[in-house]
Amino acid sequence: MPLQKGMEKKTLRVVLVTENFLPKVDGVTRCLARLLKHLREEGHEVMILGPEVNMKPDVIHVVDPVWLGPQVLYALRRGWCGPKWTTPKAPIVASFHTNLPTYASLFGLKLLEPIMWNWIQYIHAQCRLTACPTLSTATMLMHKGIHNTRIWPRGVDLNAFGPHKRCLKLRGEWGIKDFPGRCDQWTNKSGYPLTPPPSPTTSAEGSNAYWNEGCVILYAGRLSYEKNLRFLIDSYGLLLDMIGESDPRPVFVFAGDGPARNSLEELCRLRHISARFTGHLSGEQLAKCYASADIFA
Repeated sequence: MPLQKGMEKKTLRVVLVTENFLPKVDGVTRCLARLLKHLREEGHEVMILGPEVNMKPDVIHVVDPVWLGPQVLYALRRGWCGPKWTTPKAPIVASFHTNLPTYASLFGLKLLEPIMWNWIQYIHAQCRLTACPTLSTATMLMHKGIHNTRIWPRGVDLNAFGPHKRCLKLRGEWGIKDFPGRCDQWTNKSGYPLTPPPSPTTSAEGSNAYWNEGCVILYAGRLSYEKNLRFLIDSYGLLLDMIGESDPRPVFVFAGDGPARNSLEELCRLRHISARFTGHLSGEQLAKCYASADIFA
């Protein structure tokens, strides 16, 4: 259909949802193939959502199954994908990444928390195992009735991250002065040490034998409300009260970005806390940021 006079051509992003597509050939697939060709010739972006007939999976992994994952499980258990997937021993695994029930409470929907936990327990019980990132997460899931858990550690790319990335110039930009040949051990007003004495395990490899005149406390991650970062700022304020007046002040660095950044910056301003907000970091910048800190919070 030709454009009406005065109308401006607009590039569209189109999703086609179909239960029939190539390599099957019939009237439907021929029509869709011609439509796809036409849309691309007109400069539109097209995505097709449909069945993949050649993929015969050995294992199905549902990630954080809350909405789409349960629908897949329903289809599998109904036998829509063959009898192999209807038995309790079918090779279906799940992974737990996001604590949505707790998020519901944090955002004022506490009544939903037990309902969501019951739903999550029901869904994960249909899988052979549930992979989770840490022992604390596995323990929490077991207390919620999800017993088939396995730890799935993430690991660290040692080629990208390591103490050798420590950057004195970056620490200087944060307000830390590093001097060779000395190390101050902080004590609180009662005389008890707040930091461990220097040792091979606490001294940063690759720091060129420089010791710190100060300390960097780093939070790296998304700046969102559910991370409980207000508690972290409150704790930092208490730490400042414990440190003697003659001791160097620790520097607080937030590496990352997110919806809570503005409110966190305002909270730091109201508490008279001089925190650094770096914004989003990745690659070499993030590696230097990690290595140049002293405490991860």
